[in-house]
Amino acid sequence: MMSKWLPPGGLSDRWSCVVVHHTASDIGCLKDIDRWHRDKGWDCCGYHFVIGNGTGSGDGEIEVGPRWWDQSTGAHTRLFGAPSSHEGNYYNEHGIGIVLVGNFDKTPPTKKQMEALAELVYFLTTQANLPNGRIYVHGDLKKTDCPGFFFPRLGLATRLRALYQGHEG
Repeated sequence: MMSKWLPPGGLSDRWSCVVVHHTASDIGCLKDIDRWHRDKGWDCCGYHFVIGNGTGSGDGEIEVGPRWWDQSTGAHTRLFGAPSSHEGNYYNEHGIGIVLVGNFDKTPPTKKQMEALAELVYFLTTQANLPNGRIYVHGDLKKTDCPGFFFPRLGLATRLRALYQGHEG
């Protein structure tokens, strides 16, 4: 297992799903996203994990954000309501936010990004005991095309199925 992804205080029981996003930018890394989000007045990067595309971090490199280490509420999928209210904030409070660097309305994620995403989602769903049906893309939950037209949902499902089957028994 990827114990390097386990927070020091252990995994919170708050997590009920995983939500996948894209940055909609060609470049970036955790440091960049953290700066972009702080410029919006947020306290840090809104995602729990960032998967690089080779422009600011390695291609397929999984960067762990401070929200994951603290097991704190994300800032990635507000459905409605004021930012300071809990109204419409379920997926931030209970969803693990993963963002892949890239604009998948233009091009698909890299092979290494998809491999890393499948490995991370497998780890998270097994560690937090989440059913496979609780893996969402942002557009499943809100009217948005995130994570983009070229995001291969079927490819992710196929990779995950292989991981789950490979660990049965």
